[in-house]
Amino acid sequence: MEMLKNTSELFKSNIFKHKTDEMLAEIRPAYEKSAALDMVLRHLKSLFEGLAPIQPQTLEPALDSLQKTYKVPVKVVFPDPQPKESSPLRFGFEKPSRVQVVGSWILRTSALRPEGVDVDLVVTMPSDLFQDKDHLNMRYFHKRAYYLANIAAAIVRSSRSPGGLGLEVEYACQDDDVRKTYLVLRSGRDKSQTDFSKLRAVIKVHVASEEGLFPPARLAPSRNSIRTSKLGSEDHDEASTSQAEPPTPHYNAAILADALASTHTIYLNKILQSCGEFAPAAMLLKTWASQRPFGSGQTRAEIKGKIGEANARRVALGTSSIRFILTMLLAHLLNGPEKVPGVKTVTTTARLGTGFSSYQLFRGVIDFLAHHDFAKEAVFMKTVGLPSQRDSIPSVDFVDHFPHAFVDPTGSINLFAGLPSGSLQLLQAEARATLAMLNDHEQDYFDDIFMRERSKSSFLFDEVAKLDLIRATKERAAQVDIGSAIRARAMHLEATLRKGLTNRIRGCCILSSNAGVSLQKWPLNSSRPSQKMSAEVGLQLDASQAFRLVDHGPPPEDKEAAQAFSEFWGNLAELRRFRDGRIVHSVIWNAKGAFDKLNIPHRIFRHVLARHDEIQRVSFYGEGFNGLLSPEKELAEKAYLVQPEERGFHTVQTAYDELSKMLRGLNDLPLALIGVVPSSANLRAMSAMVPSPVNLEALGTRVPDYASHIPVADVILNLESSTRWPDDVPAIQAMKLALYQRMAESLVESGKLEGGSARIVFDQNTNDNTNKLLDTSALEVILRTGLAFRARIHHDRERNLLERILAEKTTSARQKKQAREALDRLKVRYVSGPRHHQTMAALQHRFPALSATVRLLKRWIAAQMLSRHVPDELVELVCAQVFVSPSDKAPATGSSGFSLALRRLATWRWREEPLLVATASAISAPEGAESVRFPTSKAIEAESAFKLARSSDPAMNHLAWFIASEEDTAGSDFGRREPGASIADALQRLARAACTILEAGPNLGADTIKALFVPALGHYDFVIRLEQALLPRYLSNVSFDGQALKKSLQRTSPTTKVQAFVNRDQGSSSSSSLGSEPKPGFDTATEFVELLQDLYSDTFRLFHDEQGGDVIGGMWNPSLSKRRDFKVALGFNTMPVSPEDEASSSKRGVVLNKEAVLDEIRRLGSSLIREVICK
Repeated sequence: MEMLKNTSELFKSNIFKHKTDEMLAEIRPAYEKSAALDMVLRHLKSLFEGLAPIQPQTLEPALDSLQKTYKVPVKVVFPDPQPKESSPLRFGFEKPSRVQVVGSWILRTSALRPEGVDVDLVVTMPSDLFQDKDHLNMRYFHKRAYYLANIAAAIVRSSRSPGGLGLEVEYACQDDDVRKTYLVLRSGRDKSQTDFSKLRAVIKVHVASEEGLFPPARLAPSRNSIRTSKLGSEDHDEASTSQAEPPTPHYNAAILADALASTHTIYLNKILQSCGEFAPAAMLLKTWASQRPFGSGQTRAEIKGKIGEANARRVALGTSSIRFILTMLLAHLLNGPEKVPGVKTVTTTARLGTGFSSYQLFRGVIDFLAHHDFAKEAVFMKTVGLPSQRDSIPSVDFVDHFPHAFVDPTGSINLFAGLPSGSLQLLQAEARATLAMLNDHEQDYFDDIFMRERSKSSFLFDEVAKLDLIRATKERAAQVDIGSAIRARAMHLEATLRKGLTNRIRGCCILSSNAGVSLQKWPLNSSRPSQKMSAEVGLQLDASQAFRLVDHGPPPEDKEAAQAFSEFWGNLAELRRFRDGRIVHSVIWNAKGAFDKLNIPHRIFRHVLARHDEIQRVSFYGEGFNGLLSPEKELAEKAYLVQPEERGFHTVQTAYDELSKMLRGLNDLPLALIGVVPSSANLRAMSAMVPSPVNLEALGTRVPDYASHIPVADVILNLESSTRWPDDVPAIQAMKLALYQRMAESLVESGKLEGGSARIVFDQNTNDNTNKLLDTSALEVILRTGLAFRARIHHDRERNLLERILAEKTTSARQKKQAREALDRLKVRYVSGPRHHQTMAALQHRFPALSATVRLLKRWIAAQMLSRHVPDELVELVCAQVFVSPSDKAPATGSSGFSLALRRLATWRWREEPLLVATASAISAPEGAESVRFPTSKAIEAESAFKLARSSDPAMNHLAWFIASEEDTAGSDFGRREPGASIADALQRLARAACTILEAGPNLGADTIKALFVPALGHYDFVIRLEQALLPRYLSNVSFDGQALKKSLQRTSPTTKVQAFVNRDQGSSSSSSLGSEPKPGFDTATEFVELLQDLYSDTFRLFHDEQGGDVIGGMWNPSLSKRRDFKVALGFNTMPVSPEDEASSSKRGVVLNKEAVLDEIRRLGSSLIREVICK
């Protein structure tokens, strides 16, 4: 018991600890099996220490000496600007002053990644090779490159000799910084004593300098070491040029860092000795980072060649050394900060204790990253027994010359020097998401934290852009200072975007693939290949600001700021007076309709990059989804009174308000109407397609059959309480009919429905249903604006009466079945439905992107022909879980939300765990809350209900998707019957396949994304293709085909004349097969599917895209294809088994007569069916 108590205190939970222990065992390298590696390292040390010197000489003789000495083809990788042939700079070689293993391998803090583990070997160059001013103008790095080439040549020569090591050697550099090129050594897999390939280790040989090679004061962040006017010359008059040149903090840090590898290893080793859990905590941090876009490395799929560069792991710019940085950050939190004069520090003591568990240490680092503001408070590591340079390098320099600072324990370098602001913001955002998961004690997020790969930009950002970096920054010194033209361009681009997008974004990060800027390798005998000049820009949008129409600038009185504003925005900047009386410079982003506002960030992005970086071609991930949620534009203009894209859901909301006003104005009703409650996806902006007002007067003429669908929105009518209601359920249904009739007559007589209509309608198959307890009637109202509503009266006594019938012992089994059916329908229509509508409408108000997310997911499920098997409400709850879950920040765009919702479907283990959606908690949470939690008591109820459901129904015919909210912990409001296990499994497999495609992000074209919404038909046993011209919703078909429609019109029209609607000839017309009478909610294909499914419920199962699909897929009941003995009333069309297939039996055998069934379908479908295809 004591052990369990300690576990719960030191770890998130017992299960979390168990999983952590298992993972640590898996990611820990096999140090005990490193004999071969140790032998290679010792051999390399002996090799380097025995190398012959090369006397210092100018460039050409030095290169010749390199070739003559080793007789192997090795190129010297000089960073730009490369030394000139006429340069007097002298290159030489002497044996290293020190060769040692440093870093995580020697400290035993390495964590295995898919490609293995790194072993860092540092070769220290003797100080005699350098002169006093070699820190200037790349001289140090040119000599370093020559020294590295000597080391590479020596290894190659040794490996090729008899009995050599057989190593594969290549150059490599990270973050496109050629100044810090190193060697990568891999085992040759020759099964010799020096074959360490099974260890999955790679030796990295780094060249270092001796400490104190150059006076640290010369390399302070405020000093200049690059004389742009003197590059390539030998004139380095420091006094005469340093004042005119800008500081070179990155360049200076790169030189100083070369001397600190050994010092940092010693520092970490001291921490390691004092904290027993330091190593496993460091391993947890490294694994956490490697699953995100931080640090170089490939996924298993990349290593095996299963995916290309488009789907490769993405890496945030400048994060190649993130594993080392996180380890140093852990050490800092254990030691506490250094008190630095003149620099603001809030924390003065260590945040973590040496007795903490690995989980507590990991959590402490994550918590620090999540909450510390590096821009406002620099971090200085405490010097613990190390030589300090704080007297030589002013600490304030780090604050003045870097946007954020994390200074190493010697006070020499900023460990964040190469980390752009966007990459650090992303790191902290991921830390906040991880901390929210760790704080949620009701759900296990171990897989989300450590196991799932989360680096793909399309799942990480609200919007992702792909562009080509075609132009360098104007300042040559900035490129040389940073060490890479590409990185300099990227950082300039990031700064430009931040200035243009302002508070519309929460983060902006430049990303590359491992094959791009992040990590590059090339053979020793060739020049470094040219870098790809493309990058991805990830944007995390602020949903409350991203789509505003105005950017306010300075007032005209501030001339300097006004001029800068005008220069930045160009001709878009103008002086305007606003309603509050302010006169300021501003930029106005005009938008045509609600949906056009969503493109404002794209327009800003393109404008500022075209103006300031001459980048014209930009592709956005989200733009690939354009058009999926709207009908064909030109045809829609003729069919609808208002274009769906112009006003969005505002049109149907206005119509609902109009209807409510009409109904409340009826004064001749026997009972007063006290409320009109919406209960429809159309009225909460979550229907796949925007309900568009159909031109009722043109139905059957200018509005053809295939654009005649009139969507229906459900509303609930609440009447005042009265004793005049009967105490009998069938009588209540009759009274509702009378009230509907009175309402319809009153609406017509009042003249408020001019151009519209009102009538009583009944549910499908009402005449065939003998259950008189069912609520089957409604009032259908069609407004003159072309929108329809279906109103139902809710009487609260009805539920009590049905529950009384179920409770009475004298009630027969048949009556109880009918009462249960009626009660279930009543709860969904009048209790769960309106409550769900209210909840989702509130969430939509809090999360504006929820609407587009739900609509895209519904559209996708419908496109897979599965929407009739998955309740809309469950789809909405799945999407809501994405927005309220702590595992992801609430997305700000529909494309991002859709991607995350698909990933949720792909990764949700629905067989083993319920999906808990904290809808009520999210609504009541304060504005700006980072995450919400599912209440503990409710979670326990949901878990109990889930276990009961699985134990009572192991086959998962019901409640396959167990989705619980605070109001429905039993998960039975909408998922009691659908989807079944087979549908849930199919959706998960489809979601996994779709996620694999979406990983390519902005590399995807619009056609590829659209292909995700086109169903595969190969797995169906038979396919029914329908005539497009007879489908009222065909205009919404995701694959709308005008040419196919023309042919269908010719086949279905009584004349040979092609419809004017398709020919764009408004003067001609043709007859309509569906007539000119409005039919709200009617869809030919859906009705036909329902008819067939009712007639052949045991014979086959049908699948259809309810959003305008023209194909029906069918799958036979496999049990009916098996031979069975003939008997009367088998219930399906049979055919006798042929004699040669007849099994030994006394009775005649039969099987399903598939061809006859298909013939019956053709007869029932008549002219609606174009063709039936059977396997």
